[in-house]
Amino acid sequence: IDFWGKLLKRKNFLGKIMQKNQIYQVLKKYLSCWKKLKKAGIIRSNNLTADIGEYFVCEKLKLKQVKQGNMGFDAKNKYGKKYEIKTRKASTKNAENLVFPIYNESPYLFDYLVLANLDYYFRIERLIIIPKRLIRKYKKKYRIYISNKLIEERGVKVKYYGKNWIWI
Repeated sequence: IDFWGKLLKRKNFLGKIMQKNQIYQVLKKYLSCWKKLKKAGIIRSNNLTADIGEYFVCEKLKLKQVKQGNMGFDAKNKYGKKYEIKTRKASTKNAENLVFPIYNESPYLFDYLVLANLDYYFRIERLIIIPKRLIRKYKKKYRIYISNKLIEERGVKVKYYGKNWIWI
């Protein structure tokens, strides 16, 4: 028995909904889509959400992505300002993400941190652009929590593309 057979047998994984051959067909379509996105340069790593977020943020803000694997920032604008992009995707149709992991340590190599919220279908709902000078003030144990206080800071820009947001 192969991997999927073992999984289906042991956990009844999707077994009630799909037969084994249907699972293979869905996976084949998924991998085909993944290949096309990779070939188009949209997916550049194994982190689908991050790659799609970076791609759409760069498109919306007219930024140029830097070489994959560059540590410290993801994109530059036409003036050479550097942007680190962090993306969160809603896991359900009504979810909202207010916490973003920030693993970079000071000294930060970027000029701006962009926090991107994607909806369930990977569409950008909101971008928050934060100047580097505010990161240390709002970073708590490798995370930035979005709050009214952060949003109201001088220099923070918020761009909405989707539903209205309620802040904590």
